[in-house]
Amino acid sequence: MIIKSDKKIKFQYCEPFIIERTNEEKCDIQKNWNEYIQSRNSEDCFDGDIFLVKDFYSDKESFLIKVGKGKYSELIYAKQTGKLKVNSLFVASYIITSDNYLGFVMDKGGRVNTIGGMADASDFINGVFEPEVCLAREFEEELGVNLFDINLFSSIAAKYIKIADEEEQKLSLYPIGILYEIRTGFTMEELQTVLENCKEKVVENNIKPIFYAPNDHLRLEEYKNKVSYVLELFNCIIESKEFK
Repeated sequence: MIIKSDKKIKFQYCEPFIIERTNEEKCDIQKNWNEYIQSRNSEDCFDGDIFLVKDFYSDKESFLIKVGKGKYSELIYAKQTGKLKVNSLFVASYIITSDNYLGFVMDKGGRVNTIGGMADASDFINGVFEPEVCLAREFEEELGVNLFDINLFSSIAAKYIKIADEEEQKLSLYPIGILYEIRTGFTMEELQTVLENCKEKVVENNIKPIFYAPNDHLRLEEYKNKVSYVLELFNCIIESKEFK
C-alpha cells in the first residue's frame, strides 16, 4: 500500500536495537543459512546487517518508523520458509523530467523498478538514519550520477510511504520504505544522454533507466515483469495535483 506523505517522516530505534529472536528461531535461521550457502558460492554469501521496520505509527504532525537491526540470513529464512516476519527498510525514488516523463529503472531481474534499495550501515550518520544518504548511494550505484548535483536535479522530496495494509501485515516478507520524487530540468531525451555518458561509473551494470509518459498506463500494466507496487505508484503520481 502506498500513501501520500504530507507529514514529516521520523525514525526511532528499537530497544534493544538488535531485533531479538528466540533460541529456536536462531537455530532454524542458522540451519537454513548453512543450507543456503552450500548451494551458492560461499564467497558471495555474506550474512551482513540489515535494517528492519519493527513498527510504524502516524500522528497529526509526523509519520514515525521504528527501526531495528537484523541479519541477512533472517531475510533469506523468511523468504524461503515464511516462518519469520521481516520488513526490510528501503529508500527508493522516481524521476520527473521537464517534459513530464517518469523515470524508473529496469533492474537486473528485468523488472521495472524504482531507483533505490535497502538501508545500509553507511546510511547512519552519527547514529541517525539519513534516507537521502541511502538514496544518493543508490543513484551512484544504479545510474552513475550524483543525486545532489544541482545542475542535474532541481529538487528532492519524500512524497510517498510504502507500508503494509492489514492484509500485507500478515506476510512474512514485506519491504517498507520511503519513496522520493526527484525532479530535473532536463527533458527525457536530454537526461537519457546524460545517463548514457555516465554509464561507465555505474556499479550495477545490469540496471538500465527506463521512462514512461503520463499516458503509458496500459503499457506499464501489460508489462508483466515489474515490482508489485510500481503500477500503484505510477497511478498515484499521475493523479497527484503536483504532477503538471
